Amino acid sequence: KVADRVISKRDSIPINQYWTPDHLSPPLSSLIRITIPAGRKLHISFVLKSTSPAYFVMNRSGDRTYGMTLQYSTSLDPSIDSSEMIDWCPFFEYPSMPTVDRLRERVPGPGVYRVVFHNEQAWIRSLNVFYRMIFEDDNG
Repeated sequence: KVADRVISKRDSIPINQYWTPDHLSPPLSSLIRITIPAGRKLHISFVLKSTSPAYFVMNRSGDRTYGMTLQYSTSLDPSIDSSEMIDWCPFFEYPSMPTVDRLRERVPGPGVYRVVFHNEQAWIRSLNVFYRMIFEDDNG
């Protein structure tokens, strides 16, 4: 029976509402590309020594679903073991999208910041992640 189905009108999205790259969310070609093998994860560490208020700003995109964790420690040693760090932003899975995400979060203070990109859920396929990470002050 056709009567038991919901049929709704679907208007197309106006072109002026399409995502277009800009200085806040740049095109993939201006981001760093990393490849993470199936079943693996990749750690990238940064040391922030400044005590003035700062923001962690990140642009990211993946060609498939990927996981990400942000870790933090007051230590200034970039080789600190992950088990000694706190999950500043716990593990979360991000879907593949045709756009570039932008994350801007105030940091807790000086220390080591570690971004962990996850591809452990994959058995066969590697994952390409595109990213740009910076620290900025209140004035950008």
